[in-house]
Amino acid sequence: MQRKILNPYAFKSASIIAYGALGPYVESPGDEYVAAMGEASGMQRLASVKLALEADPDNIEALVAKAEYITSDKECRLEVLKRAVKVGSRLWTPVEKEYGREMSWWDFPGTRPYMRAIYALGQACEEAGDLATARHCYESLVRMNERDPMGARFAIERMPVVQGTSPRA
Repeated sequence: MQRKILNPYAFKSASIIAYGALGPYVESPGDEYVAAMGEASGMQRLASVKLALEADPDNIEALVAKAEYITSDKECRLEVLKRAVKVGSRLWTPVEKEYGREMSWWDFPGTRPYMRAIYALGQACEEAGDLATARHCYESLVRMNERDPMGARFAIERMPVVQGTSPRA
């Protein structure tokens, strides 16, 4: 009896870094579902999120999208976002070491899902009252790209000053 493979990525490993004309990017078995997710809304979008995570449980964009749907369980939402950031860190740290000072966060479009995951984690931590972790997330984004295309500086400025720290200019 011949076995039919429904998912062509069923035996492909999870997310990896690939290199293209626009620099490094994450290649994932869930990419086709992420593309569909971007064009869908409501239940169709949620179904695409689920399919992307079935194809690749480490798909950063699908994890961030999943967290958007988790509104009542803050702890679960935090765990999903922490996972997205952890995956991003695992994937991008070697690339950052390879590029050194030439690492072009945000200018390489492939880095943006990871940066959005860090920002989303910062927001979720802020909402949960973990201001130290939120500040760390936002400060990481500013270090990654001093031009701050995500507005992390504004997030830092709106946060109350924590004792023992001083606002950075």
